[in-house]
Amino acid sequence: MNIEKIIFLCEVLIAVTATLTAVILDFKSYKINNALSITVLISGVILIVIRLITGYDVTDYMLGASISFVITFVLFLVRGIGAGDAKLLSAIGCVIGYKLIIRVIIISLVAGTFIGAGGILIRYLFKRKQQMLQQNVYVDKYNIRLHIFHFSPAILMAELISFAFV
Repeated sequence: MNIEKIIFLCEVLIAVTATLTAVILDFKSYKINNALSITVLISGVILIVIRLITGYDVTDYMLGASISFVITFVLFLVRGIGAGDAKLLSAIGCVIGYKLIIRVIIISLVAGTFIGAGGILIRYLFKRKQQMLQQNVYVDKYNIRLHIFHFSPAILMAELISFAFV
C-alpha cells in the first residue's frame, strides 16, 4: 500500500469521525463545538505537511480549504446553514480537497432539503401543527423566528456517498 492510499484512508477516517461526532453534538445541544472544527483543521494541515514532505501536490487541499470557506460563508450569510456546520465543512475542505468538498456540499444541500421537507411533511400528516410551531423554534437577535434544523446528518450522508464513489 503506497503513502497516497494511506493518506486517503486517513482523510476518510478524519472526515467521517468528525462529522459523526458533529451529528451527536448537534442532536444533544444544537451546536457543533469550535474545538471539533479546529481539531479537523489541524489534522488537515498535518496531512498537507505530510504530503509536502513526501513530494505530493497540495494545491487541491489548499484550494479545498479556501473554496469551502467561501461557499460555506456565503451559505451562512444567507442563513442556509448554521455557523457550526459552516466551520465544520470549511475544516473538512482542508482535509479532503476541493474536488470532494464541492461534491459533499452539493449533495448535503440536496439531502438536507429532502430531510427538512420530509420532516415537515411527517409533522403535517400527523397533524402536529401546534407542536411543529413550538418545537425547535427560537428568536434570534433580530427577533426573527427561525426553525432549527440539524444539517450535520446531511453532511454525513454526503460524505459517505462521495467517498463511496471515489
